[in-house]
Amino acid sequence: MICKCLIVDRELGSAQVLKKHIHSICQMKLLGLYQSSAKAMIALRRESIDLIFLDVGLPDQKLMVYLNELVNPPKVIFTSSNKNRSIEAFSFNALDYLSKPILYDRFLESLTRYFNHYYFKSHELNGLNKEYLYFKADRKMIKVFIENINYIECFKDYIVIHSVDQKQIRVKQTLCSTEALLPKHLFVRVHRSFIVAVNRISAFSSKEIEIGDVSIPIGRNYGHISEQLLQGEI
Repeated sequence: MICKCLIVDRELGSAQVLKKHIHSICQMKLLGLYQSSAKAMIALRRESIDLIFLDVGLPDQKLMVYLNELVNPPKVIFTSSNKNRSIEAFSFNALDYLSKPILYDRFLESLTRYFNHYYFKSHELNGLNKEYLYFKADRKMIKVFIENINYIECFKDYIVIHSVDQKQIRVKQTLCSTEALLPKHLFVRVHRSFIVAVNRISAFSSKEIEIGDVSIPIGRNYGHISEQLLQGEI
């Protein structure tokens, strides 16, 4: 499952920052960086696109007119160095609005909204069509079915995905960027170093969660997790 996206931005410097952010997410594929609406429209006619990062300050608005004419248009996240243009951006029913310079944490917040509210809903878990993610590890893209993940553990500059078949996949990716890709109703972060699959929890207390014979600590800032589990809110 790869999210195909475009950047349309007249400011090359800010576009390069956004490009770097996108390349840090294994499940995103940047198919083009354009500084004009005309070139972006050519790309859209040639390729199916899921998401567009669009500079709201582009003088030519033909791209928005074109998108509104599509039956299944890609979602749009607007970007701008002018904070006063946010209202204008949302008048186009944009998914989100990112102010330049675009900070990585804010970028991840926007992606979380996109994946959880749009992308995963269009790829629902059912029978033969099981949801999966690709992770870059060992110089190849490895398919990991979401339902097979037990928990994800974070180390200094990489994560380890622990699966039901006892396999461990080491990926050079942050826990925050991984969390942004996972459906919220299936996974919960319980510690700054751990994300767990809710349906794999076999027991819990106020201090730890058990998945099989593995005990995972509940972090100091995640004390509410045990109460939410008890109330059935997770």
